[in-house]
Amino acid sequence: MEKKSLNKNDGFTIFGAVKFSVIVYILVIIITIIAMLFMFGIISIYNELFTKNFNFNNKILFGIIGIISEIIVLIIIYEKGYMKNISIKINKKISKEKLILLFYLVLGVLCYILIFNNTVDVLIERFLKQSILNLQNMVNEEGIVTFIFTSVTIGPIFEEVVNRGIILKKLTLKYKNSTSIIVSALIFAISHFNIAQGINAFFLGIIFAIVYLKTNSLKTVIFMHCINNLIVILIGACYADKVGIVSKINYMQLLIGMLIFISLIIIYKKNKLLKKEEIEIL
Repeated sequence: MEKKSLNKNDGFTIFGAVKFSVIVYILVIIITIIAMLFMFGIISIYNELFTKNFNFNNKILFGIIGIISEIIVLIIIYEKGYMKNISIKINKKISKEKLILLFYLVLGVLCYILIFNNTVDVLIERFLKQSILNLQNMVNEEGIVTFIFTSVTIGPIFEEVVNRGIILKKLTLKYKNSTSIIVSALIFAISHFNIAQGINAFFLGIIFAIVYLKTNSLKTVIFMHCINNLIVILIGACYADKVGIVSKINYMQLLIGMLIFISLIIIYKKNKLLKKEEIEIL
């Protein structure tokens, strides 16, 4: 569990939260550009000196540099003291009770994806010609291996530390939880720079924020974020090169999602552990 800060002066105003997010992503962009220029410079010098044509895959290079940039920014954030109350170390022993709770979280993520993909995402695809399942452009930019690695490991860690571990937590020191959840979710959505992903990120941001405040565990929401991205990648792979199919509602998927949702509500009402003010999972 993470330590709670009681110092109101450490909190973020809404403007402060937006400012922090902007600075973080500007840093990522700047470091990425510098690293790209440096790497291409090294490759050019190597080719010039040894009269060889060293063709490193630009997609892989871009993906690797993106990962390194996020790690460097996390280090900077850590050195500035923003992560002093954040822990992402996994407990060595997890009880059967906690494993069951993790399973419920996986079901919750799957439930959200199945319902969102066959309701909101269908409308987005029809009217905006975008979809969270159309991942081909992102794969083309980074390469499949680095894309998957970024999406299910470094990406979720970076985004959860910034958006839930810092922004949400510091907003709650100034505002009500409900206000903090909405504001942090909006910032999380805008940081994706894509309408389809942004709308999805807003709803996910609300869900992750609620779970984070309930568990006070960043590890738990990182786990959920990784599972969400992995499931979306797997489902998205099924839609590869199938233009327009996303705009059709899959009623079987929607039904399964609704059944899972109803089941989780019943479980929540009957499970005394879930009704505790704070739940420890990871």
